[in-house]
Amino acid sequence: MEVAEVSRTKFDPYVIGDNIRDLREKRKMTQMKAAEEMDMSLCHYARIEEGSKGMSIQMLFRFINFYKTDANTILGTHLGGWCKMDKKDLKDEKLLYNVRETAAVLGVNVHLVYELINRKLLPALRLGSLKVRKSTLIDFVERYEGMDLSDLDNIKELQQNMN
Repeated sequence: MEVAEVSRTKFDPYVIGDNIRDLREKRKMTQMKAAEEMDMSLCHYARIEEGSKGMSIQMLFRFINFYKTDANTILGTHLGGWCKMDKKDLKDEKLLYNVRETAAVLGVNVHLVYELINRKLLPALRLGSLKVRKSTLIDFVERYEGMDLSDLDNIKELQQNMN
């Protein structure tokens, strides 16, 4: 991968947050304890972990040093290149999808997937990070086919005369 290509890469803060949460939970630490040991406010730590706040390169190195890991683990990259999920990368035999993979399958952003999970419209399980079963995705699409989900507080049937 060329340097110019890396500089245009946008990292998903929700994926980064999930990866940091996984690292913290493996240590059996609370957010409060991790924030305290990293000398940052609980609010700041929690916002990074939930994906609502990005981080500087200096902060990335603080997390790398604290969790004794590498940037690939925190940023959600894998060996051989930057992790970019595409629908064609999902194998038919795959049973569980993380939030980013689920978003790719549904063609929406990860924030909407978290919202669907939080509202219990899309069942999920936590196995390290949040995961959605393949069969659950199929059921979700079948259940809401013909429905307008643009306002989750007011789900209704699609209008026939849509432009």
